[in-house]
Amino acid sequence: MVAPPDSVWLEQGSQRVPLPAGVSVVGRGAGAHIVLSDDLVSRRHAEFRVEAGRVVLVDLGSANGVYVNSRRIQDEAALKDGDVVTIGRCQLRIRTQAAMASAPAVSLRRTAPSLSEAEISDSGDGDTRTGTVFDLLGPVADKALLLGRVVEAERILGPALQTLLASIRPERAVMREALERAAGYALRLADTTNRVEWIDFTLDLHAKSGRPPSVELIDELHRLVRRIPGVSVTKVRACISALRDKSNAFGPNERFALQRLEGLERVIIG
Repeated sequence: MVAPPDSVWLEQGSQRVPLPAGVSVVGRGAGAHIVLSDDLVSRRHAEFRVEAGRVVLVDLGSANGVYVNSRRIQDEAALKDGDVVTIGRCQLRIRTQAAMASAPAVSLRRTAPSLSEAEISDSGDGDTRTGTVFDLLGPVADKALLLGRVVEAERILGPALQTLLASIRPERAVMREALERAAGYALRLADTTNRVEWIDFTLDLHAKSGRPPSVELIDELHRLVRRIPGVSVTKVRACISALRDKSNAFGPNERFALQRLEGLERVIIG
């Protein structure tokens, strides 16, 4: 990316941080130029190098990696306007369209990611391109799970999952993508922690949203209830009952999924 000097900055929400010519270090340590208060961020995590408006992002050997547009970079990557950089739980967007010489220096402080109304609301056609908070948390959680750091993955995903469940309202349909990704992560946590609470969460999520899980998720539920003891048949029945109440609006695929889910009760009873 090439732009006029002093015309490059970062955005995080309403905050804007100028990237002057030279090197700007991002990290958790006090010596970083851009401080991210996030325990998933290394003391010296990454750096932005700006020369004549050209911006290069460099991973300084961080433990949790650096992502550009949800893809982990190898060593370094050239950036263009609009690219989204993920460091720890923080998401920063590159901007180059106007000079920001008068902008004050800002240290970014992490706030817990949350789901906005736009992120959970369905577009109505079943096909949405709206990103969710899991676009940000997913890559970090995926790596933690891959490395066997189950407690860390649960700590990363748990608040966002519970926020989504609490945000569901009868008058507002839930975005299908957010629902499927949340349930998928909950079942991965159930599989790695052997905690029945994440199976219960998945059932509550679909009961409250009024949408059955995909057949793939139901197959995973069948596998997990055979392996993890203590799944409540009452919880399963409550989910099935809630979905039956909505089934008049279901299409053929959702009706088939509901029938497959009904078989889960028989698996538990044995």
